[in-house]
Amino acid sequence: MQRSHKRFVILIGVLVTLLLALSLIYMLGMNYLEGKPRNFWQALQWAAGTTSTTGYGPDTSWQHPMMVVLVVFTQFMGVMLIFMVLPIYLIPFLEERFETKLPKETASAKDHVVIFDYGPAVASLIT
Repeated sequence: MQRSHKRFVILIGVLVTLLLALSLIYMLGMNYLEGKPRNFWQALQWAAGTTSTTGYGPDTSWQHPMMVVLVVFTQFMGVMLIFMVLPIYLIPFLEERFETKLPKETASAKDHVVIFDYGPAVASLIT
């Protein structure tokens, strides 16, 4: 499995786990702190809307301070996830995709050195 594919699978796993955990926390908070129970699908919709920073729809008023803290924390976590996906997944994926790959072996070049790029280190090697 390529590094980018492995990173992608890990990224998806982390996102699914995060959404499930936030959904369960939200369900518990709304039931015990706000007294307005939510089912799993409503909680999942809230978690996805918050972490993706797309919004809430009709579920926008919280009275208990712990619920407000959860909502604010989740909003900042969603924004941080966007900036973490770029350097952890997207940039390495693009580097891997566009890096120049040289063959490891060739049948016709025995006892030769192949120089791919010329610079000060190669100049000293040649001399």
